[in-house]
Amino acid sequence: MPPRRRDRRSHRDPSPSPSRPSGPRASPSSPRLRLAFIVPPLLLLVLTVLHFTGLLSRSPPYPQTPGKTPLSVYDRGLVKRQVSAGEILAVRASSRSVQSFQLRVHRH
Repeated sequence: MPPRRRDRRSHRDPSPSPSRPSGPRASPSSPRLRLAFIVPPLLLLVLTVLHFTGLLSRSPPYPQTPGKTPLSVYDRGLVKRQVSAGEILAVRASSRSVQSFQLRVHRH
């Protein structure tokens, strides 16, 4: 015959305690509990909407000055319109001399 197992459940009086009323409003923290379940999803919803509308980002996605058209690369002086072959060869020769100098320095 197998040994009897002890019942580990607590033995409480099944009658309700007179000091605590029964029902959904029994606990004074019940509104707090409801608020704890409502506020986080609501906050998440608001943050999601703000994120996707772009109002939550720190910087605007495309910084543009209103009323001004962007300058071309020629107007900003980044590219020359007329370049002679002599200028191209001079720049190429100077860049090659710099590269060969750098190679000599790094080898030793």
